Amino acid sequence: MLSFGTGLFFAFLVSRYGERLGLVDIPNVRSSHTVPTPRGGGIGIPIIAGGVTFLLAPSFSIMVGLALVLSVFALIDDKKGLPVIVRFLLQMVLALVLVLVYRGDLLRSVEREWGVLVMVSVVFIAVIFITASTNFFNFMDGIDGISGFMAVVSFGLLGVYHVYYGAGGDFLLLCAAVVFSAVGFLFMNFPKGRVFMGDVGSIFIGNLFAFVVIFRAGSIKEFLLLTLFQGTMYLDCVSTIILRLFNRENILQAHKKHLYQHLVHGVGWPHARVTLVFSSVQLLAGVGAIFLYKYHVAYLAGLWLFLVIVYWLIRPGPRKTI
Repeated sequence: MLSFGTGLFFAFLVSRYGERLGLVDIPNVRSSHTVPTPRGGGIGIPIIAGGVTFLLAPSFSIMVGLALVLSVFALIDDKKGLPVIVRFLLQMVLALVLVLVYRGDLLRSVEREWGVLVMVSVVFIAVIFITASTNFFNFMDGIDGISGFMAVVSFGLLGVYHVYYGAGGDFLLLCAAVVFSAVGFLFMNFPKGRVFMGDVGSIFIGNLFAFVVIFRAGSIKEFLLLTLFQGTMYLDCVSTIILRLFNRENILQAHKKHLYQHLVHGVGWPHARVTLVFSSVQLLAGVGAIFLYKYHVAYLAGLWLFLVIVYWLIRPGPRKTI
């Protein structure tokens, strides 16, 4: 109830006073809205997640603390804007700190077994994964409700996974804080967005999810499972980048070429329908992944392959994106 109330309260607060606070999203080429709208309404999510962690789940204090640092800078970005290079460098540095703190034993084992070069390569891949995941979730925050629903589904699935395969209660508390605060936020963002989540919320959620994956994944099998909990997001973002590279476009420029944006602007679906379809597919994929986890890793790989094939069958080709 506290998490729900915090998410709802801060979303309402920003919706009322966002303009006075300088937290307003002005429509641009990437926008799916046409009028200025308060942003930063997702600030309640990192606030309650941090409070729950530091008071009730201290074993995750470093992880959540790093995500909160990034969230603070994301709030500054929501208000004043920060250079892209500053955002990326900060994200990579914090990702590196997390990898070294939480996976130090694994890295030392890799170094002893395979050498320094392989160990450095593992660190590099982990940092890139965290940085990419952080921004991917932010990229998906483009229509009403989608980021809030994705937060509820992905962290809800993490909680279910924990119940079946985890141990201890701290992780479940953290997942619950994110899920219920996101539900509270959705009351102000869906089906009609009276306030947007903003980078302060989306960057935090994407970053924390990636942190959890790196922290929890003890094998390729578990990595495939956990990433499937935001599989639709990874598919849409990676595929869109590939298509834009194919078209020789600048992938750092704002655009409206994600599948969810095509369904809104190209097909004409309302925001609510697109959000519910994406969330439903994500929920089904995540539940299926949890069920398949007890079997051979090939089943999870097969589920990933199935999602990739379906995605590429339904989205427009390289020259047809809008």
